[in-house]
Amino acid sequence: MTLGPMSRDSSPLAKFFKLESSSSILLGISLLAALLLANWKVTQSTYFAALHFHVGMSIHEWINDGLMAVFFYLVGMEIKKELVSGSLSSKRKAMLPLFGAIGGMVVPALVFSLINRNPHASKAWGIPMATDIAFAVGALAVLRTAVPERLRAFLLALAVIDDLGAILVIACFYSAGVQPLWIAAFASVVLLDGYVCRKGPWRWTPHVLLGAVAWFFMLRSGIHATLAGVVWGFLTPDDSSEHAPLDRAVDALHPYVNFLVLPIFSLANFGLIVPPLAEVPMLFENSVLWAIALGLLVGKPVGIGFSSWLCIQTGWGELPKGVAFKHLCGLGLIAGIGFTMALFIGQLSLKGDELLNVARFGILVGSVLSGILGMAALWLMRTRKADPGLNPR
Repeated sequence: MTLGPMSRDSSPLAKFFKLESSSSILLGISLLAALLLANWKVTQSTYFAALHFHVGMSIHEWINDGLMAVFFYLVGMEIKKELVSGSLSSKRKAMLPLFGAIGGMVVPALVFSLINRNPHASKAWGIPMATDIAFAVGALAVLRTAVPERLRAFLLALAVIDDLGAILVIACFYSAGVQPLWIAAFASVVLLDGYVCRKGPWRWTPHVLLGAVAWFFMLRSGIHATLAGVVWGFLTPDDSSEHAPLDRAVDALHPYVNFLVLPIFSLANFGLIVPPLAEVPMLFENSVLWAIALGLLVGKPVGIGFSSWLCIQTGWGELPKGVAFKHLCGLGLIAGIGFTMALFIGQLSLKGDELLNVARFGILVGSVLSGILGMAALWLMRTRKADPGLNPR
């Protein structure tokens, strides 16, 4: 996707953000529904029983390991698309969001590690690292014309690198008991898919069927099965090939992921059990809650702001036209909204319902405060002066 001037109504970037901001509403409804189902006595037992119902695996595992592979497949294709022809296709374009994303991942992890005092949660440092692009875009959509268009494009580039970083973190730190034979089987299917793609006209059917086999091999390998989706996304041919389904696949899959996969995931994973009012102060004394909340609320803007400043000062990157450094600081707060990937990493890194419940509260507190403060900051930064980087009124 290009970062140059574009029509707000017809450009691919505008369409992307319109879709993301719409899906954020449905995601919010899913989170509220999960809260209701998990706490209403009439539905509480049925809700948790349904998630633990087994059909080969529990329904909860099918959602997190299976359905989310579709989400990661889309992520893989979006990363490839940006690397081939989008906001990360050249060194000059990529440097500023790359620096910002790295700082926005490293500093929240450090904040978590400094604040957390629970040894059972020591592996959960990855929770505050990732930004939820749908909610972040939804927050920017509320501000409408107050936000420079190129700031939205910067957010997209930042989120793509952020997702790639989260994928690497999951692969390296949240996979256990790796089985080399299953890895070899997965690799053989990857090679077979590559051979089939080059042998003749590219077809969806063999690609999807081989992807399902690869997912099963990855599931048995000890590496998280959803990473098979990322690999398959990268294997989808891009626009430089004779048969170029990448753009069509991203456009076709995006609505299903945003309006079906992610709401189901949120519904299954945000079953936050609200304690009695008398116990709430004790909950907020838990270091895990504040490690996550402050990792999002403080770590994200500090990490993105400082690393972006460093990139600009060294001359390795430059601010997009119409975007001031203060906008990046405000965006850093918006980037502290973390739900989907934060919940996902929480499921991988924490054991026990009580600790997971605390983590969900931390994600909720950090994300809500980040969203409110980020929107307030960007609104105060708005300008009445005509600016080519601003959306047309």
